[in-house]
Amino acid sequence: LKLSQKITDGRDRWGVYHYCGYPEISWYDFAKQIFYDAAKRGIIVPNLRKISTDEYDKQVDRPLRVVMNCSAIKTVWGVEQPDWRPAVEKYIELKLSKGD
Repeated sequence: LKLSQKITDGRDRWGVYHYCGYPEISWYDFAKQIFYDAAKRGIIVPNLRKISTDEYDKQVDRPLRVVMNCSAIKTVWGVEQPDWRPAVEKYIELKLSKGD
């Protein structure tokens, strides 16, 4: 069933459900994956340097590590988290095909 149908059928299971790709990742590792996929297509990539939250020039305080807990959506609704990496690769391919 589609998730919308499951929600309609399970009105007593209301609440906040987080949903995101898997596995969890830092901003640095996300950027690293983007540039890895870009390099496979011949794009010159910058050198990345991992920094701590304290080194980041920020206007507001940020938590040290934030990861959404997506276990409830799987437990209650049976919705699996997809691997986000193929979507990044597909997006890069799309942008390159459009000349972006």
